[in-house]
Amino acid sequence: MFYISTAERLQRTAPWLQELDGGIEHLREVIFDDVLGICDDLDAMMARHVNAYADEWREVLEDPQKLAQFTGFVNDETSVDPDLLYLVERDQIRPATPQEKADPSLHLVGPRIPVRSA
Repeated sequence: MFYISTAERLQRTAPWLQELDGGIEHLREVIFDDVLGICDDLDAMMARHVNAYADEWREVLEDPQKLAQFTGFVNDETSVDPDLLYLVERDQIRPATPQEKADPSLHLVGPRIPVRSA
């Protein structure tokens, strides 16, 4: 909470500590020795923060209206992009190249390449 109270907006902890007058020693004095007499206030701030915490993503998952705002753009459950084509190569799928998409004999269904006799 001391960091939150004294750091610049969006400042990371390492640069904040480097710029803190007195460095880590001063931080120890503030937190452990309470040289500024603010530890009770810092503890109260932390308690308020912890008690007010809400997981925003959990709220989205539990609210169907909010969840409906997050849908896939391509190939989600409701629509399949017909331009997407995957081929099996070395037991792994990979996207087909434009040339492969144009050749219908390469369009595979399943994990094995069909064998054709002449």
